Amino acid sequence: MSTSLAARPMLPPSCTSFPIALSGSVAFLAALFALRFAQMESVAAALLVLCAYALPIVMLDLLLLRTYARATTGLDYAIGNAINWRRVSVKLVGLYGTFAALAALYWMIPEYHKEFYQPCWDMLRLVVPYLCMAAVPYFVWIDARQRAPEDAFYQAGLGVLGQWPELDRATLWQYILGWLVKGFFVPLMFVNVVHTVTYVRGA
Repeated sequence: MSTSLAARPMLPPSCTSFPIALSGSVAFLAALFALRFAQMESVAAALLVLCAYALPIVMLDLLLLRTYARATTGLDYAIGNAINWRRVSVKLVGLYGTFAALAALYWMIPEYHKEFYQPCWDMLRLVVPYLCMAAVPYFVWIDARQRAPEDAFYQAGLGVLGQWPELDRATLWQYILGWLVKGFFVPLMFVNVVHTVTYVRGA
């Protein structure tokens, strides 16, 4: 028995921290409880509890785990290249084109015309314009510090612009798969959060 246990491979270290994850859950529950006494529209309330969950995790990850300094981020803060406006513009085209493609899919698939999904569309109408604006300074800053700046957003932009010879098709395919997963799960998960928040506030 001891030999088999000794031969068992060691588990890799976790990429996160249980206390930090727990802090997000505590903040989520606290916000959920506080909303019982507040007058707020259901979609805004759901966004608030999600922000309450994410904020302590993001802040503690940055301050304690220093996740921004990990090699897996692909960033080198010592690089500080000049702003490449062409590359930044292509990345923005990739992001905005992705949003447009998802919107077209939602419009074409009858399932997403059901009333069930309305809270998600209300949320996207509220959030997406701010995401589009915030993407500009984000890409400007991040592009100048990336070790490999021709990333998946850049490949998506090339695809939208029809620059096929320059495409890294493997990177673009992984990008498409990732956004299909997001596009499928975000409506379901956000609507369920709205329903949960509405139920708790009415209980």
